[in-house]
Amino acid sequence: MALAECCLSCLGVSVRTSRELACGLTTGHLVEPLHQCQDKNSTESLTTKFLSTSYSRVPHVTYKLRCKESFSHQLAAEGDRKKMDTKTRVFVILILACWSSPSRGEGVGLTLNFYSKSCPKAEEIVKQEVVKLYNEHGNTAVSWVRNLFHDCMVESCDASLLLETAGTILSEQSVDRSFGMRNFKYVNTIKEALERACPATVSCADIVALSAREGVVMLGGPFIPMKTGRRDSKQSHADVTDKSIPNHNDSMSVVLSRFKSIGIDAERTVALLGAHSVGRVHCVNLVGRLYPTVDPTFDPEYAKYVLNRCPSPNPDPEAVLYSRNDRETPMIIDNMYYKNLLNHKGLLKVDQQLLSYPATAQFVKLMAADNSYFYSQFAKAMLLMSENNPLTGNEGEIRRDCRFVNAAA
Repeated sequence: MALAECCLSCLGVSVRTSRELACGLTTGHLVEPLHQCQDKNSTESLTTKFLSTSYSRVPHVTYKLRCKESFSHQLAAEGDRKKMDTKTRVFVILILACWSSPSRGEGVGLTLNFYSKSCPKAEEIVKQEVVKLYNEHGNTAVSWVRNLFHDCMVESCDASLLLETAGTILSEQSVDRSFGMRNFKYVNTIKEALERACPATVSCADIVALSAREGVVMLGGPFIPMKTGRRDSKQSHADVTDKSIPNHNDSMSVVLSRFKSIGIDAERTVALLGAHSVGRVHCVNLVGRLYPTVDPTFDPEYAKYVLNRCPSPNPDPEAVLYSRNDRETPMIIDNMYYKNLLNHKGLLKVDQQLLSYPATAQFVKLMAADNSYFYSQFAKAMLLMSENNPLTGNEGEIRRDCRFVNAAA
C-alpha cells in the first residue's frame, strides 16, 4: 500500500487507486493500523499524526473511529496535489472532532458495570467469593493477581490461561512460565456461583479481571475500577506463552520490551513488579543467584536467609521449598518491595535489576519514598494490562466451565 493511501486509510478512506481516492467515514468504520502511517510529507499526515500520538504504542492492531453522528464526504486526489483544499480541511476537522479509540488493544467494548442489566449482582458475587476463599485459603488472593498477569500478557485478556489440556488444546498452565501457579480450581468456584445467579452470562475472562481487583484489595492495595465485557477464548496460546511473559532471569531491556508491547511503559512496569511484594518464590527460580556463588548484589544477611530457605542447588520442583518475596509485610501490596530493593534485598534477578537499570532506578526510588505514588501507578498499570486486546462483542464465547471450551451446539 502506498504511503498516501495508507494515511488516508487511517482516516477511514477507501482506496481505489494510488491516484483516485474515495473517502467515506461512518460510525464504527474500521481503519488501518496506525503504525503503518508514517508519511510525514503527506498532506494527510496531520490527522495521522494526531491519531498515532494516542495509540502508536499498541502495535499490530486495528482501530475504530467513533463519531457522534454518521457522515461521509467524498474526496478526489488528482495529479500531484500536495495541499488540501477547503473541503478536505473541513473533513479533517470533522475527523479530529470524533472520539477515537482502538477496536482491539485498549479495551474497546469494555465498560464499567457491563453486567448492570444482564447480571446486576455479578461483581458483588465475585467479591463475596474472593473474600470467602481468602478467609479459607489466604494465598488465593495472590493467585488472582498473578492470573491476570499471566492471562493478559499472552495475546489477550481472554481466560485462555484457564483452559486445561483437552483434545487439541495444550494448556498454558503446562508451560515453563506457569511454574508455581496454583489455585486454578477456585476460579470455577467463583464461576459456579455466577452460573447459579446468571447462567451463561459472565465470562471467565471477566472473572480473572474482577478477582484480581478484589485480590488486590484483600492484600491491602488500592481498589481499581475495572471495566468488564470481555469474552472467552476458544483456544490456548501455549505456543507463545514463554516468549510473551518475561522470565525472572531476563535482562531488564527484554522485560521492558515485553511490557512495552502491550502499552506499558517503564514507570508502570516498575509499579507492576511491585506485586512481588506479596507471595513467595520457589527455590527453582532462586538457585541461579545462590550457586555456585552468591550473587554479589545480594545483601549478605539477606543472602543467608535465602540460602537457608534453599539449601540445595538442585531443589525438587515438587517440594515446598520457597522464600518470601517480602519478609516485612509478606501479604500486603505496598512499597516495602522498593525499600527492600534499595537495601539490596530483591529476591529475583529481575527485581534487583530495577535498581541498577537507568530507565527504572528513578522510579524505584520514587516508589520507595511514596506509597501513594506507587498505588497510583500500580492501579494504572493493572488497568492497562487488564484491557490488553480483549475479545468483545461476538468474538469468542462465554464458557460454561472455565476449564473447557463449550461443546459445539
